[in-house]
Amino acid sequence: MTARLSGLLPKLNERDRRLALGAEAKSWGRGGIEEVHRATGAARNTMVRGIRELSEDQADDEGNQNAGRVRRLGGGRKRVEAADPELVPALDALIEPGTRGDPESAVRWTTKSTRKLAEELTSCGHPVSASVVAKILRS
Repeated sequence: MTARLSGLLPKLNERDRRLALGAEAKSWGRGGIEEVHRATGAARNTMVRGIRELSEDQADDEGNQNAGRVRRLGGGRKRVEAADPELVPALDALIEPGTRGDPESAVRWTTKSTRKLAEELTSCGHPVSASVVAKILRS
């Protein structure tokens, strides 16, 4: 089992890894989770989730909103704009004095760099990176 799983697990994504570990543990029957844990070092709750997902997938193959996804909907870190609703208005306030271009156009130009804008936002209490500032400006 160790040789089989050690070659397979690194090539799988997060969800497939859970399902493979869950299937292996389930095939061992009683004590399977502990045996697979000893062989692979994988967390026991990962295998429990894998077993549960296997049984859920069999129960509702149709209409599963998470079909084909690695993670559930809504998982992951929330966008900075959602976590800090005052960020976009603060960014607009920093950009407005140095804005160039046609006031009627949706496209605006600024003379400040994203790094400088990020530093100013962070000093104002809105910790953000230059790459996040660039994404917000693009949108």
